Amino acid sequence: MGGPSLLLALTYLAVLVFAAGVVMKALKYARAPMHLRWELYPVPHEKGKSHYGGSYLEEVDWWTKPRESDFVGEVKAMLEEMLLIRSLWHHNRSQWYASFPFHFGIYMLFGLVGLLVLGVPLEGALGTASPLWGVLQGLTVIVGGIGLTLATFGAASLLWRRFTNPNLSRMSSLSDYLNLIVILAAFLGAGYAWLTADNSFSLLREFIRGALTFNPQAAVHPAVAAELVLASIFMIYLPFTHMTHFVAKYFTYHTVRWDDTPNMNEPEMQAKILANLTRPVGWSASHIHSDKSWAETATEVKQ
Repeated sequence: MGGPSLLLALTYLAVLVFAAGVVMKALKYARAPMHLRWELYPVPHEKGKSHYGGSYLEEVDWWTKPRESDFVGEVKAMLEEMLLIRSLWHHNRSQWYASFPFHFGIYMLFGLVGLLVLGVPLEGALGTASPLWGVLQGLTVIVGGIGLTLATFGAASLLWRRFTNPNLSRMSSLSDYLNLIVILAAFLGAGYAWLTADNSFSLLREFIRGALTFNPQAAVHPAVAAELVLASIFMIYLPFTHMTHFVAKYFTYHTVRWDDTPNMNEPEMQAKILANLTRPVGWSASHIHSDKSWAETATEVKQ
């Protein structure tokens, strides 16, 4: 097996490990015990009430009335948090200036991959002389260039803040630094390949063509090969770190912060609550008996 074939095999492995790891994390969160409700408002899907932090519980005889949800409001809140990192902007502005370009750059790099994949069949269908192909190629270069610049700047800024900000340094573990170093190395490798060998991302598109058609190229430019190796290492590494928080964040919002479903004699919900009550108490405080269940602790009569 030659160099291009080995590189293709590594890419396949990276994609499979990444996909399997993300799915396993999602299943782990989905099967977790029922959460303790936060009761934090506003809840974006509260129709007509979320703008002032209201709730269906305000209604007289609310249990007799149908609950109305605002799907558009929920999607809007999700997009604001995902794309703009709204909560960080409001609560930690200095960190936002590093975190926003990092995350937004990553989103643009996903867009770059999508444009490259789209370009594989369209290049033959449209022809390189087509104006539409020119638009697609120009958009690819713009999205890729901006994405790499923002993501690299953001990763370097986040790493720098970890080292120089005393508050962040005190709460940072070795893995926090290692995660940023690995992803920064991947971005730097991609940036080097872009600036020195693949300004139009056409070499990367040709590699993707070979991956999609199971027909590896005869040769891959060394800079592009290094870019792909670093990207593959990062994809294999990522599922085993807390950088998969993008999966956890979905469940944090939808099954913890925004879950306001009432317990209206729902057998499934009641079964989950009873299961939680039988779990042992994990607290280690003098007034807590860790050898008892939550139900025993809650009903214990203090003498």
